[in-house]
Amino acid sequence: MKKFLFFMAVVLSLGLTARAANGDIFDLNGFRYQVLSETQHTVSLSSRIGSTQTSGDVVIPANVENKGVSYTVTQLGDFLFLLCSDLTSVTIPNTVTRIGKSAFSSCRGLTSMTIPNSVTYIGDSAFDGCSGLTSITIPESVTSIRTSVFSGCYKLTSVTIPNSVKSIGSYAFNKCSGLTSVTIPNSVTSIGGAAFSNCTSLQEIVLEEGNPNYTAIDGVVYNSMLTQLIIYPAGKKGAFEIPNTVTEIGESAFYGCTGLTSVSIPNSVTSIGKSAFDDCTGLTSVSIPNSVASIASRAFYHCESLTSVTIPNSVTSIGESTFTNCGGLTSVTIPNSVTSIGFAAFSNCYNLTSVTIPNSVTEIQSSAFSSCTRLASVIIPNSVTEIGNTAFDGCGSLSTIFALPTTPPSCGSNVFRDVPETAVVYISKGSLNAYSEAAIWNRFTDFREMGAFDIALSESNITIEEGKTATLTATVTKDDEVAVESESWTSSDPEVATVDNDGLVTAVGEGTATITFTVVDSYGCPHSEYCKVTVSATSGIEGIEADGNDAPAEFFNLNGVRVNGDALNPGLYIKRQGGKISKVLVK
Repeated sequence: MKKFLFFMAVVLSLGLTARAANGDIFDLNGFRYQVLSETQHTVSLSSRIGSTQTSGDVVIPANVENKGVSYTVTQLGDFLFLLCSDLTSVTIPNTVTRIGKSAFSSCRGLTSMTIPNSVTYIGDSAFDGCSGLTSITIPESVTSIRTSVFSGCYKLTSVTIPNSVKSIGSYAFNKCSGLTSVTIPNSVTSIGGAAFSNCTSLQEIVLEEGNPNYTAIDGVVYNSMLTQLIIYPAGKKGAFEIPNTVTEIGESAFYGCTGLTSVSIPNSVTSIGKSAFDDCTGLTSVSIPNSVASIASRAFYHCESLTSVTIPNSVTSIGESTFTNCGGLTSVTIPNSVTSIGFAAFSNCYNLTSVTIPNSVTEIQSSAFSSCTRLASVIIPNSVTEIGNTAFDGCGSLSTIFALPTTPPSCGSNVFRDVPETAVVYISKGSLNAYSEAAIWNRFTDFREMGAFDIALSESNITIEEGKTATLTATVTKDDEVAVESESWTSSDPEVATVDNDGLVTAVGEGTATITFTVVDSYGCPHSEYCKVTVSATSGIEGIEADGNDAPAEFFNLNGVRVNGDALNPGLYIKRQGGKISKVLVK
């Protein structure tokens, strides 16, 4: 009896050890499965065995058997069919609840896909690069379209986003160049940056009527308060005027809008988001008003047709890669509000011939002007203490450097790689020994000392009413060794304020502008000083009337809350009537 009990105990113990545990794997028919739950008998189809591509039509089983136990397939693993370009169709059983990240990425042979209603989760980049996919049905069970899920699905002509979806991730439909129209349901509360970037056939974004989260005007998507521009359809062409209710141009708002030729940014805008105009290759001009305080990284990346840009005196830093690959830029003036020029800010601007760096900048970061192959001259003001690695690497045409600090700025390695050693380096009087002995600087052979030169304006900030004038005067202090070759007055925004050759400033319209006085000395070195001009309105609006169309007028406070237009207190309001949006000041 004891022997029998012992034998049974051994049998039972062997049975227990043979039993699969959570996380165990087994191989079957060229695929690897991983046990998710032994108690519920569920597995993930986790990967293919070996490097052989899966091709043709694939039917994923709902159930598989291992060691006499039947398991239900509930998940498709990460990278499951990655790069299976000869895969033509996949049948997913309604037992599957989760599709892993990049599960079908670069399956270029797939033309259609039906995702069963059992699926609640589709991972990042699940169908990224499925360039043959023409249609797809997203089931009502899915609540989030995650990052880059359908990016690069060039032939996708239509997509239905169900009412279950609450969020659309960044780059979700990036480069879906076949899409012409998209309808966003009322359930969506979040749209990530570049969600529809480079959709070059997309003419409009349609919102379900009564959407509480977003507003669409002429196919352009804003937040409900009309203060943030979120999506400009990449298929639109020509010029665009941003409504003056907008205070923020959102991340990737115009990303890949290759047909956009010009954009007017109103004085209401205070920030330009990351990659806001990234890859707008047709953009030839943009005016950035003085209201803008920040320009995020890559804001104008690869705007190759942009020939000139005026950076307002309100901007304090130029971010990473802000103007990288802007091959059309020929000159750039950086205002004296900027203290730092970011990594690769103007890298590969190969037509840039000159750049003026103001006396406010203390750091020029790595690769800031690298590969600016036609850059002929640069002014390094006396405020600069550090120049990052490769800042001017590849600038083989750089022949004139104005290095104004009396103490040579510290330089990372290869700052001036490819810059000719014979380039003329103009330096302040008395600093010859310091530069000729300083690391990196001592590679140059032609140092020339300059006489002292200074400019002072009578005012640095003025406030005037519309229609009024004010006069600025400039005082130039210099050594006898240096002469004045030319003088000029300019305004950053003539629609706000103009200035004549005598420094007479005329207030034109409400907003801010920068008046610049520039002197070029006999060495060819320009010197500038600035005055910020704020123009105020002369009076408020006594009453508000309809603008001549039959559409009712709606009024909102600056927080986007709708208010009664028949009983407005004095102040500034947003007015929406038909397709027209404006700000009104009630006196």
